[in-house]
Amino acid sequence: MRSYDLFIVSLASLFSATTFLMALLGAWRWDLYFSVYLIEYLAAGLLFSSLSADARRVLDGVAYVLAPGFAVIVALKVAEILWGFGR
Repeated sequence: MRSYDLFIVSLASLFSATTFLMALLGAWRWDLYFSVYLIEYLAAGLLFSSLSADARRVLDGVAYVLAPGFAVIVALKVAEILWGFGR
């Protein structure tokens, strides 16, 4: 099995276990799921940093797309705290 195949299988298993655990605990907020998935993706990416240059470039591109999503979540939470949005 190639290293990036192992990365995808590991990430899918990790996301599935996280989804099951969070659903079991009654979590329903999309921002919580997104944040946890992003942290797991970045941590798994660090563990599999020995991937080929092409695979590493694609994974970094995905991280560059996901990071602004996390910034939007933080901005929405700050706006909710400061101005009471989303209540």
